[in-house]
Amino acid sequence: MHTVCVDLSDWATARKAVEQIGPIDLLVNNAGVLDQSPFLETEESQMNKMFEVNVNAAVNVSQIRVNCINSTLVMTNMGKRMCPNPEVAKAAIPQRKLPEVKDIVHPVLYLLSDKADMINGVTLLVDGGKSAM
Repeated sequence: MHTVCVDLSDWATARKAVEQIGPIDLLVNNAGVLDQSPFLETEESQMNKMFEVNVNAAVNVSQIRVNCINSTLVMTNMGKRMCPNPEVAKAAIPQRKLPEVKDIVHPVLYLLSDKADMINGVTLLVDGGKSAM
């Protein structure tokens, strides 16, 4: 396993980092930023930063067999800052709990395994049934 730390909002730098490590067999692109400014107060630079990291970077470094984990709010440090009252968020999820990091890691490990070698282009919902409501 090889970990690379790079500013994914910088297309050229990220591309160079990918090219320097050679062929990628497995990649977990776990980057994301969020700005919590009120919608009507969001500035162009804030939107650009979110788009550069959350969308452009995924396209730039993930040009291999691609699957996606789409979760509800996960109790990471960023998730805890976004959700000051987790009990309210839990009430909106049929399983009445918010996912922790391990709840995302397990499906990621499956999708990276040989057991999922014929799975491509899938968006796997890991949201405790929230999207089904």
